This record gives sequence, structure tokens and C-alpha cells, in this order.
Amino acid sequence: MPWQPLPLFRHQRRRASTWASAVAVHASSGRHAAALTVFRRVLQAHPAVATSDQLAYAALLRCRDRRLAYQIHAQVCRRGLATSNPVLACSLLAFYADCGDRDSAVRVFDEMPQPDAVSYTAMISALLRAGDCHRALALYPRMLPLCAPTQHTFSKLLAPCASMRLHHHGTQLHAQLLRWGCWGPHLGLVLKTALLHMYAACGAMASARAVLHATPETDVVLWTAIITAYSRGGQLKPALLAFRDMERAAVPPNAFTYAALIAACSANRLLHIGRQLHARLVKSHLEHDTSACNALLDLYSKSSTRFLDLLHAFHAVSTPNVVSWTAFISGLIRHGKEQEAFAAFARMRATGVHPNSFTLSTLLKGCTSAQACLHAAKIHAYVLKTSFESLDAAVGNSLVDVYARYARMDDAWEVATTMSFVRDRFTYTSLAKGLNQIGLHHRALEMIPHMFHEEVEIDGFSLACFLSAAATLASIEAGKQLHCCAVKLGLSGHVSLSNSLVNMYSRCKCLDDAKSAFCSIREPSAVSWNAIISGLASNGCYTEALSAFEDMILAGAQPDGVTFTVVLSACSHGGLVDIGIKYFNSMMNLAGVPPQESHYSWFLDMLGRAGRLTEVAQTIAAMPVQPNLSTYRTLLAFCKLHNDPVVGKYIAKKALELDPSDSVLQNILSGVRGAIQIQDHDEQTGLQDKESCSAKELVVQWKTSLFGISSAALRTLTNLIDGKLDILPHGFHQFFEVSWRLPWTCCSASLMSLPVVLMLQPLVLVLALALALALPLQPAVLMLQPVMLLALMLQPVVLALQPVVLILQPVVLAVLMPQPVVSVLALLLPEMVRLLHVQLQLRHQRRWRWMS
Repeated sequence: MPWQPLPLFRHQRRRASTWASAVAVHASSGRHAAALTVFRRVLQAHPAVATSDQLAYAALLRCRDRRLAYQIHAQVCRRGLATSNPVLACSLLAFYADCGDRDSAVRVFDEMPQPDAVSYTAMISALLRAGDCHRALALYPRMLPLCAPTQHTFSKLLAPCASMRLHHHGTQLHAQLLRWGCWGPHLGLVLKTALLHMYAACGAMASARAVLHATPETDVVLWTAIITAYSRGGQLKPALLAFRDMERAAVPPNAFTYAALIAACSANRLLHIGRQLHARLVKSHLEHDTSACNALLDLYSKSSTRFLDLLHAFHAVSTPNVVSWTAFISGLIRHGKEQEAFAAFARMRATGVHPNSFTLSTLLKGCTSAQACLHAAKIHAYVLKTSFESLDAAVGNSLVDVYARYARMDDAWEVATTMSFVRDRFTYTSLAKGLNQIGLHHRALEMIPHMFHEEVEIDGFSLACFLSAAATLASIEAGKQLHCCAVKLGLSGHVSLSNSLVNMYSRCKCLDDAKSAFCSIREPSAVSWNAIISGLASNGCYTEALSAFEDMILAGAQPDGVTFTVVLSACSHGGLVDIGIKYFNSMMNLAGVPPQESHYSWFLDMLGRAGRLTEVAQTIAAMPVQPNLSTYRTLLAFCKLHNDPVVGKYIAKKALELDPSDSVLQNILSGVRGAIQIQDHDEQTGLQDKESCSAKELVVQWKTSLFGISSAALRTLTNLIDGKLDILPHGFHQFFEVSWRLPWTCCSASLMSLPVVLMLQPLVLVLALALALALPLQPAVLMLQPVMLLALMLQPVVLALQPVVLILQPVVLAVLMPQPVVSVLALLLPEMVRLLHVQLQLRHQRRWRWMS
């Protein structure tokens, strides 16, 4: 129900102090509407009493109503109260300072005829609230000739010295404090805390410790201030020692003390000490305090691998604020729970807690899954709906970074150009990185004129990104211009920039400049060594690359996984197999780096290039991880190159188990499958030609003995027989071997003499022609076989006629041959005729020679 005035205030005879007290009570209790109601009623009933009460004016100024304040200021100026009453003037100063109206506050102060220490302190406080620290410090010299400063004045002046790290000004104020006698027993805890905070903020911890022990009077605020100073500097051990001294001094810690100590544990990743402090927090019944729970959330999100620790710490918060929700969301993202983080963000908004810029930027940095762009678009819509971009540029830069990271450059450029945040070097660096990622390196270099046009400062990271684009384009002119820009800006000693210079010059084939850029690095890191080793190897200087690696070891630099990848790549392309094996086997002992998939890939590539495919198969069988499909493709190509179907069959089996439907793999396998099938056929049939001569070899032996042809012609006949014998019936080879070995041997023994064979060549030609004419008479020949057998029975007669039989033996053999052999001889007849013709021509030209 609306406030109703008490009957006391309806009395017509009341003093001015009564009105002022009533207004002050309502104003101090936050009931500003009630205070204004009382003042208006008094003003209507007794205007003279109301306007003459200065305390009522001072109380009404606490209502923070600017329109009412202007009216009161007008009444005060009209009645001349501002110059005669410093309390009312100080109230006006405080009001204008809280409203951000610095000019009105200065005007009120300048209208004061003789400002005292209270007025100067109020004006200093007003300027500090407005953020004008330098002008606040400049008031102190003006104050000294008029009045003596108080401890409250010094405490106000020490605050900007702490925030701006003005150690010199702080020591001067400390000297002034000693001069005015504000030391020793007269040193109050408020001034002592301000002085300690100034020294701690400036990093002078010895002076802060001296201030702490300057007087025996201490309190929890003072001890918490020095513990917080140690914690912010990451000095956990001194902070714990101060905490021990605090307990010895019988000063009980509060929630802020524990929060400072837990923050130090979080910064140093000391989870076990943080758990002990958590236990002490529970024993002190402070486990539900928001500030302490926020520190615990930060500790568990950064250091603990147990998600339940984070969850329990969040549920322990009595009233979560925006810091609590942000720490919880950050912990969820660190634990890889992106969906839960966005669900927590929705619950945060449902509870009425509004996110700040750090909350949104944390969510955007956690967008790493497949739905990252969808989440980023939702946050983008929320930012546009709430006009959040006008508050902080961190949100806009985070949006640009997410869109650029996932190659949505149109959205990234739209955010950068349409939203109201001020573009800085982080914005353009994110855009350049995104353009480099999708291959638009020339567009990345076009960001440089935009930065110069908007007077955006270029730092080492921006130049490194632009140098990466120039290196990929192999644009030595752009690279040298960026190098000159780095020298002019004084960024030559930037390690990341120097590494990019080494990479750029190496890709542009300028090894001397790359070496110079590397030598300019005072303390090369592993990334620097990797850049120079990779540059030398990519330009074919494999021996120099390995020498650089040895220099890296001698310089005390620690090689990493990338280093060994580059070294194994150099050994593979340079054919340095033994050295590569030595480096691969010494990875764990030399640098403590376990071989990863990339190292195994280059190691297998090195062995495959050298043709050591048996070792490749052994390495694959012993690997803790299986090679990827690209490695299998490369190894299959090496098997085809070195004609090793055994290892090729093994690798093909492994590759098909990984992805049977890969088209590139099928194309490579088609070239290897022929060799594998040939070897499988040889393994199944065996080497039967070692035990007995095949039909092909018998025919070739007969032809060689009979005609004395050259080896070239022999190979021609062999190929011809290879093609023709395939049409013979199955089992003919065995029959031919058993039935005709002896006659062929006799024939060969009879015609061993080469001159006789040469003399009989015309006769053989005639017989061959007769045999060709006899092919149509094969049925008749078959019918005459019994007659021929009868003739064989007349062997004594034949022996008597041996000279004649020897001459006519080829004719008899031709008649006695089975039909398949006759068919073979008929097919060979044209080739025989051609070879005889060639031999006659060579003899005629006296150019006969043997071909081995």
C-alpha cells in the first residue's frame, strides 16, 4: 500500500529539524518517493521553513533525481546557501559526480569562496568517480597552501596511484603523510589499507609488508589485501605464509580471504592445495558464499578433470551471479560439454541474470563442434536483439573469429562492417586468418590498406598472419615490404614474426634471407628451429637440414613432434634411410616424444622409397596405431614400383579393411593385382619344367638341332609356340613327353653334325612342303597306319637298308606322328620358310653371325 504520513507530521507546530530528520530517514532507507512526498507537503504548507533547512536539501540529494537536484541547486543558489554551507556544497558535488556530470561538479567547487579539506576531499572523490585521476591528483598541490589534508584525503589520493600503478606519486604521498603526522599511533586502518594496497598494486611487496607491520592494529581487510596482492602476482607460497601469520595474529579469515587464496591455487594449477582450502572453507561455514564459490568454480574448471567437482561447486552457490554462471559455463566448455554450456546459458537467462561480454565471448570461444556455426548464429541474434555490441568490442571480435574459423567469411565481414564496435587489430587478424584458411591469400593481404586507413595498429601477430599469406603465394615483394614494415614498427625481435619470416623466405627460395632471419632470433624456440629445418628440407638441402637439427640438440632446444616429422620427411626425400631409422628409434630417448601417426607415415614412406618393403610390413604389424588411407595408397604405389607383390598383397588387405569403397585405392590396386595374380599362379602350378621338358621346349630343341637357327629367331618361335600350344587338348604335354622323347633323342643324335644338316636343308624344305600338301590327306594317312606298323615289323630288312632309312627317317617320322603334332608343324611351316630365306640372304651377303 502507498506510504501514508504519520499523524506526527500533521502537527502544525514542528521545528525544521523534525522535517529534516523525516526526510533524511526516508532517503537513507531508500524510500526516495516518501522523502519527496514529505518535502513537497512541507514546501506547500510552510515554504519558508522547508527552503531554509539545509539538512533537508542534503538528504534530498541522495534520491539521485537529476530534475529534483537541478531544482534544489537553483533554490540553493537563489538563497546563497551554496557559498555559506560546505555540507550542502559537498552534497551537490557528490550528486553530480554520481550522475557523471563532472562539469557541474567543478562549477560548484569553483563557486565555493574558501573550500576546506572536506570540500577538497569531496572534489577529489568526485573527479575519481568521473575517471579523471590526473585532475584529482593535481588538486593536492592547490590544497596544501589553504588547508591541511586529512587521512581521508590521503586515502582518496592513494586510490588512483594504485589503479594507475603510479609508484612514484604513491611514495611522495607516503612522505607527505609522514610530514603531516599521520603515522605511528595516528595511522588509521583505512589509510593503512590504502597505502598497503598502493604498494602491492605497484609490485613493491617489501614496502607493503613494512606497512602491514608498521602498527600492531590489523584487521581482516588489511590481511586480505596483502594476501590478494600475493595471489594476483601468482605467488602462492608467500600468500600461504601471510595466511598463516594472519591466523597466528588471531584474525579470522573471511570469504574474500579464501577466495584470494583459491585464486592463487587456480593460477598455479595446484588442485590439492585448493581442495584443502575448500575443506577449511566448509569448516568455517563459508561454503555458500558467492565470492568463494566463484573462486572454487574457476579452480575446478581449470585444474580438475572431474566434472562432478565443478557441478558440486556450482550447486553450492546460494545466489549465483553473472560471475558464477560465467565460470560454470567456462568449466563446461573446458570439459568438452558444449551442449550443456549453451543449456546453462539458457537457464542463466531464465533466472533473470543478464550475461556480460565475457560470458558471450566465452561461449563463442567454445564453439568447436559441428553445430558451432548454429550456436554462433544464435548468440549473434541475441546480440542484435539486445544491442549488446555497443557495450564491448570483445563480443564482436569473438563473432568474427568464429565465423572466420569455419570459413563463413561473408558473415564475418558483415559483423565487422555493420556492427557498432570499433574494429581493432584483433578483428583484422581474425579476418586475415580466415581468408588464409580458405585459400584467399590475396584477399588477406588486402586487409593491410584497411588497417592503415582506419589507423589500426599492426602488431607482430597481424604481420605474422600476413607473412603467411605472402609465403603461400610465394610473393617475395610482398614479403619484403612486410619485413620493412616490421623493422619500422620495431617488431624485429618478435619471435612469432621472425618465425614467419623464416617460413616466407624459405618458400620463396631465398635461403640466405631465411638464414639471416633465423640468426636474428636471440633465443630460438622449437617453432623457430622447425621453420629453418623445414625450409632447408623443402629446398632440397637435406644434409643441411639434418645439420640444423643437430645444432638444435647442441643448443639445448627441446625437439617436439613437429621437429621429428620434418626430420623424417627430409630423410625420406633425401634417401637417408639409415639416419632416418636412427632418429626414429631415438625419439623417446632423445626428446621423450612418442611416435605418432605422422611419424609412422613418414617412416614408412622413407622405407618404401628405398624399396625396403619387408621392413614396411614388419613396421605396420608392430605399430600401435594403424596407418591412414593415404599412407596405404603411397605404400601400394611403392609395391608396384619395386615389383613386390607379396608385400603389396599384405598392404592391399590392410587397406581394404580400412575402406573397401575408396576409388583411389581401387585404381592403385588394379596395377598391383596383375603381379599378385601371376605370383599366385606360379605358386599353384609349381616349377614342373625343372622335372621334365615341356612340349614347347622339346619342339624348340628339335628346331634348334635341326635348323641351327639364331637365338633371336628361337625367341620368336618360342613366343609363337606359347600362343599356339594353348589350343592343344589337356594332357597332351604328358602324352607328348612319354611317347616321343626317345624318337626325338634318336633324331637329334643322328643329325648332330652341322654340315650334314645344312646339306639336308633343301630336302627338309621339300619335305615340309610335301607335309603341307599332305594335311588334306590326314584321313588316308590314318588309314595307312597299320601298313606302317607292318613295315616296322620288317625291321631286319630295314636295318639292312639303314643308309636309306636314315635319309628317309624324317618322312617316316612325319607319317607316324599323331594328328596334333602334325597340326603344330603345319602352323610352324611359314615361320620355318621365312627363317630359311633369311639365312640364305645372310650367307649371300657374307654377314652371318651368332646371336647369343
